[in-house]
Amino acid sequence: MEGPRLIDEHKPVQPVIQPFESDPAGSKVYDIDKLRSRARFRLSLVAIAFVSFTINEVLATVVPWWALGLVYLYPLIYGFIMFSFILCLNSLHDLLSQKKQSLGQGYDNHKKQDRAMAIIYIILVVVLVSYYVLGLVIKQVTVNRVNSEIQQTIEEYKK
Repeated sequence: MEGPRLIDEHKPVQPVIQPFESDPAGSKVYDIDKLRSRARFRLSLVAIAFVSFTINEVLATVVPWWALGLVYLYPLIYGFIMFSFILCLNSLHDLLSQKKQSLGQGYDNHKKQDRAMAIIYIILVVVLVSYYVLGLVIKQVTVNRVNSEIQQTIEEYKK
């Protein structure tokens, strides 16, 4: 016969998140720390997409032949950006929905951190979408400039 179980007072209590509303069976229990680490990883993917896109756009603006090569790289770059965008929205949903579904003590200590991370995600979503549109404009302008330079070179050789 077992006696009552004692709780170790020195060990911090980990809050547990109730299953999401979309999971009616209630088979999954989400740990806040796992959601946060997943959100940080996805945030790093978004940062990598942002940096690679910025470097490629700067090179495409400065070096004309880089822009012609980028025509073939754009689907890969934009695919990575959109993949990061989708992951970003997923983590944003996780972070915002855990507020309603958390149990236990210790969650209040992380509310500001989670809210700040959600705000960072919203800002990054806006920046990525604007970069996508800006990239399309820059690509078109650069390709038109390179095409006009090629046409001028061809006309000079014809003379």
